[in-house]
Amino acid sequence: MSMMNTTRSDTQNYSAGNMRQVAQRIALVTTISTGLILWRTYGLRSMIRYLAGLTLALKAQHLCLSALLRKTGDQEASLADMLTLSRATTGAVLAGLVASRIRDRTGAAGRLRWLMIMLAATLCDWLDGPIARHVGTTQLGGVLDIEADSWLTLWSAVSATRWGDLPFWCLLPPYSATSILSLTYDAASSHGVVDPGGVV
Repeated sequence: MSMMNTTRSDTQNYSAGNMRQVAQRIALVTTISTGLILWRTYGLRSMIRYLAGLTLALKAQHLCLSALLRKTGDQEASLADMLTLSRATTGAVLAGLVASRIRDRTGAAGRLRWLMIMLAATLCDWLDGPIARHVGTTQLGGVLDIEADSWLTLWSAVSATRWGDLPFWCLLPPYSATSILSLTYDAASSHGVVDPGGVV
């Protein structure tokens, strides 16, 4: 019991703020910074298409997060959760870039895609686990980590089909994995086999 209390205390001490608010701040900073880059480089129309795709993807993320928080109640986000949410937002950026119809592989859009994927798939993914073990885990930490990985993998695959000329059947594995994972988790959670904090 004392160890559990210590973990919760450590998580609160290293809290990055309310989970919803942290997600909203990450989305706002990402939207403004990337939108300005695309506007200055490719013009207003490309930026509008990008922001439309980005907004829809961020809305999907928000709905997913809200559904999870309804099961656990509002929570404080740890530093590890903040990195995980940032990784998920990278998937939304890729969705926006797909919607923008920009196929500039060697220009600003290509560099932005590369940078986002590298930061999300390497730095954020490597750091959130050790940080979670150091400062303590939250109830949603494990689930968010899996969902963020699936979301980023899906949009990385979509990006590859759009800019890398890969066939569309390449989308089947990540889409199937994401769908099966969500259905399995929902079924297990509804039958009490696992709770949102039980995924590590």
